[in-house]
Amino acid sequence: MENVANIIGLLERDALDLPKHYTLGDYEENLAKWLSAFLEQVENLTPENSISREIITASPEIHMVCDVLRDTVSLYLRGDLHIAYEKFQKALEVLAPWLQKIIYPISELASEFVRCEQNPTIQFRGHLYRARPMGSDPLATLNLDDIFHMPFDLRHKVSSQRYSVPGLPCLYLGGSLWICWEELGRPTFHNLQVSRFAAAPDASVLDLAWRPRVIAHFLRCPQGRELSAEFVVGQIMCWPLLASCSVKRRYRGLDAPFVAEYILPQLLLRSIRDQKLCDGLRYFSTQVTGYVHYPDAGANYVFPVQTKTAAGHCQVLSGKFAFTSPISWSMLQSSDIPPNVGRLFEKWEIPLGDHEYIQYGKTEFAALERKLSGINVRSLNT
Repeated sequence: MENVANIIGLLERDALDLPKHYTLGDYEENLAKWLSAFLEQVENLTPENSISREIITASPEIHMVCDVLRDTVSLYLRGDLHIAYEKFQKALEVLAPWLQKIIYPISELASEFVRCEQNPTIQFRGHLYRARPMGSDPLATLNLDDIFHMPFDLRHKVSSQRYSVPGLPCLYLGGSLWICWEELGRPTFHNLQVSRFAAAPDASVLDLAWRPRVIAHFLRCPQGRELSAEFVVGQIMCWPLLASCSVKRRYRGLDAPFVAEYILPQLLLRSIRDQKLCDGLRYFSTQVTGYVHYPDAGANYVFPVQTKTAAGHCQVLSGKFAFTSPISWSMLQSSDIPPNVGRLFEKWEIPLGDHEYIQYGKTEFAALERKLSGINVRSLNT
């Protein structure tokens, strides 16, 4: 790749750092501040390479997207939900050429082939994970149905999440057991049941799993993963959308059911589903403050249902995934299941504390992932 020192500098600016959080003011005014700071950085960009030249040329579109995102939030908070959704579509229309640059089939994100003996016609790919705490009954067992998305007849239990609205079942997965544990709020391990998932290669996601500083890290030292100019342009052009969806929730608890920080990510998932742009989203966790310089380790996935029935599961989604029966953490830990080679962890590092890191391959998370790799996956449809 050509000299992209100015792009690396842009990605390492505090103005682009993600996820965002705030303690003063409200979400709307802070969003406006963050978008204005980003626009200022874009205006200062110099045309030293093809990436910066394309971004400078597209500066009017970037300004338009930022204006639309601000207006969308304002309309939503005013109670004009339908108008807000229509306004949001204009941002996606402007971003469409660049969004297409960062939509990938699972087969490109996860090349490992996972055998599903019950459905040998589909080459399921990847090592994704799901974990569920057992609550007050740690001795309870789960079956395949229990580890998939919330069934339609229990949709009344689906609460508001960053990328799903109340009542809309979604399948949430993690790129590692570690990130599943982080997303659940670090529950006690003996209370967890875990499963390994693999997706059909045609399942596709919008890839919002790259924090700007991580992109800069790979531009400095590719480490076997060369980033294309097309990818970098797509990520920078979509930064206003990514930032708007990557704001830490300020208020928590039963007395704070409305989450302003979820307005735009929920609209994004609804738009993807309505327009059939792809099957879901891949995004980085806002729970992790330290940088994981390997996006797969800290990535989350969300797949909304694509059909509606009175009970059971989405037939489209259940046809796109195969997974292991859920197993309790303690049972898996004490089992003598011969570990499969599974994926290579290379030099992933995850934070132990504020300044300490450990290679992921040396953790218990990785050890259990290897054991799960030795268990065949099954399809819910078979």
